[in-house]
Amino acid sequence: MATLFDKDESLAPLPQRVLLHLSRYKASFLEAVAAAVLSPAEVERRDKLQEVDDAISTLCDCGKLERLRGDSFFARRGVYLAGHTTKMTDIALVYYCFLGEERRWLVTYQELKPLFAAENLPCPFHNYRHVLTRRQGVPTLARVYHCKAANKNAREQIRRHITEHSKGFGHWVDDGSYQLSVLVASEGRKKEVEQLITETYRTSPPLGELAGITVSVVPTEETFEKMVGRHS
Repeated sequence: MATLFDKDESLAPLPQRVLLHLSRYKASFLEAVAAAVLSPAEVERRDKLQEVDDAISTLCDCGKLERLRGDSFFARRGVYLAGHTTKMTDIALVYYCFLGEERRWLVTYQELKPLFAAENLPCPFHNYRHVLTRRQGVPTLARVYHCKAANKNAREQIRRHITEHSKGFGHWVDDGSYQLSVLVASEGRKKEVEQLITETYRTSPPLGELAGITVSVVPTEETFEKMVGRHS
């Protein structure tokens, strides 16, 4: 899985780095783009943030990127690959990857296919998003699940993601190199899901004993300004 990590593009021109980021994630926003293409020290500098915004404008002018329309904090920062239909789940995923508690990388379907083929396994459905991170230095692949369901349905969906959809690569689940990342819209919902995965249900063991599961809060359009504003 280590081969899935992004190649070092730090020496590429800034507009090229921005375009590479948008080519992978399809939609993003200024603070996430900056986190993706700048060094940690540069992210803190407003002049560097402006350089990233200028690079986005250049790419918009030549038709490769488009900005969201509107005057809201969200619209002023949002940018997407030309022709892409942006969804809030796109923005939430980028936040999770670049402004969350640790850095993650989105893995494309074309990158997943040879990984599963090497194990003689069918690749997950193309619309199942996966991210890669390092846990204690070990590459870890995680299936991303945007949880909007009520507790009863959420429990069943999480169980299916862990069992039915990962039967063929249970050894990855067992050794911790394949996990489930659950994304939720609020701290309250996070507490509910964390409780859900630690409790027994009927005769079944807690979901958290079946696989590694993390729960993270990501922004909605309503909470975007508050959550992203901390990083501005």
